[in-house]
Amino acid sequence: MTTTVPPPSVGSQPPQQIVIVKGCEGFADRLQVLSHAIHYCQVHDAALCVDWRDNMWGQGDLDFDDYFELVGVCTAALSDVVERLQTEKGPTVVPSCWTVAQIEAPPDRRILHDRYMGPLMRNTYPKIEADVVVTNSRGKRMYHSDNLVRNIRLKKDVAAHVQKRLSAPRFTLPCTVVHLRGTDRFNKAMLEQCVAKLHALPPHCQTRVYVVSDMKDLIEAWIRRLPHTRILNTQSNILRLPRETVKGSHQYPKEVLAFYKVKKRELNVDTLVEFLGLCLATNAIGMSQSLFYKMSRFIHDNEGVEGISQWLHGFQPARTTLPALVSEANVGRQSNPGAKRWEAGLVGEATLARRAGAGGRPEGWGTFGADEEIAPVD
Repeated sequence: MTTTVPPPSVGSQPPQQIVIVKGCEGFADRLQVLSHAIHYCQVHDAALCVDWRDNMWGQGDLDFDDYFELVGVCTAALSDVVERLQTEKGPTVVPSCWTVAQIEAPPDRRILHDRYMGPLMRNTYPKIEADVVVTNSRGKRMYHSDNLVRNIRLKKDVAAHVQKRLSAPRFTLPCTVVHLRGTDRFNKAMLEQCVAKLHALPPHCQTRVYVVSDMKDLIEAWIRRLPHTRILNTQSNILRLPRETVKGSHQYPKEVLAFYKVKKRELNVDTLVEFLGLCLATNAIGMSQSLFYKMSRFIHDNEGVEGISQWLHGFQPARTTLPALVSEANVGRQSNPGAKRWEAGLVGEATLARRAGAGGRPEGWGTFGADEEIAPVD
């Protein structure tokens, strides 16, 4: 059960130490920092305050608490921390450069300067002598698979959205999920490398394959090469954004997202769907340069489906019989109406028409069989 720290200290009882985590990086980085901070708080009986209102995650309107809840960790609301700093006499803050105004404000790129790092992020967990400890999330990270699943839950409304997208027939186990990291990490050789990794797996691991990516070009290229692959998150808002190779899609400002009619909350839910899909997958393929991929498999390899299902309040994807392996030589002669509707939503009717053969269907689409055929669902 999570407890909340009252804002001011009462009587002669010394106030509980509070650790403030200011996020300003990618999702997997945030998980590593969060795991480190949870461990410190549990070792030293400190309270944790997580501030993810930065432009990459909350864009000033959303925060960690809009998606997650912490279990078995004492927490403090940022407003209570600010009140404590303003009303109590002489509370100490480490690093001392953090002002009350900076603590109260949403994180931005300016806090990434070395002077805002502080002593929290180290490869050990010594007690820090201070009333309030602030970290800008930079430094050495010691992350723990056990607290990543034991102490973190999705809010029930968020979990319901994720469960719906990871339920049959959209997503079933056993399966292999391919993660194609594009945008600012785009690598022309990656596609062929991942194809080779898939073909190196036993045949039964190649039959039910899903793909996730932050670039729709990569998804299209993969499906042209391996047509029996499905898009794990058919409703992903990332697929509505333009091709980008300079920065990750999570870095788009709210004005750009509004231009493409994408809401940041929906984009963050997409991130959770795809991360948990990678965590739950029986097998996964990706590149070592992607921390998103590496962290998902770190959790899977250490905690398994049962562990990660705790994020989803016990939900686990259905397990169904594996389909027959469709050879690359035969997929072009098979029809998949569901896949046709699927691709139409992904690349547009004009592109689909150009690819269509004489029979009116896109070249190279395979099928899993009628009982497994799916198309985008509202």
